[in-house]
Amino acid sequence: MTVVKKIVEGHELGKIMDLPLNMKNKRLEVVISVVEEKNVAYFDPKPFRGILNIPNIEKQIEKLSG
Repeated sequence: MTVVKKIVEGHELGKIMDLPLNMKNKRLEVVISVVEEKNVAYFDPKPFRGILNIPNIEKQIEKLSG
């Protein structure tokens, strides 16, 4: 996969995209690469309903996400 890298001044890059304040006055490396598209098939979760018996599933999901 081809990757293009370039060192730029933060204030110049800030003209075309939003940057955090701590990056605006620094030299930055910009890396550009192709994003591979994946063919994702539609998934229907209905046939799997009830297959797992997890008590307090909402709380378990909260713990995992955060």
